[in-house]
Amino acid sequence: MSADLRGHLLLPDGPLPERAARVRIELRDVGVQDAPAPLLAAVDWHDVPLGARRVAFRMPGVPDLTGRQVAVQVHVDVGGRGHVTSGDLLTTQHVPVTDLHTDVDVPLTRV
Repeated sequence: MSADLRGHLLLPDGPLPERAARVRIELRDVGVQDAPAPLLAAVDWHDVPLGARRVAFRMPGVPDLTGRQVAVQVHVDVGGRGHVTSGDLLTTQHVPVTDLHTDVDVPLTRV
């Protein structure tokens, strides 16, 4: 059974471009040791307006989180290069998800 993860991307202070070419939000199982964190769910948006400092998101298809340690990772690809470059926005701190009944706030940092 799957559910939706909901929350807000918290954009940093300072000037931002009007739009981002792509936003990728991932939910990863960070409880796995000595291996890359497996991807549990992801959502991609294209041509995303960045006018608001809080951008609401919804990630459908999130599997049952029972017994897992999971965290959100975000890359706001401002220029559309497909990899992290100067001016992009990223998660730089651990943003845990403990349940799917509470919205999660995801602070972002400019590269």
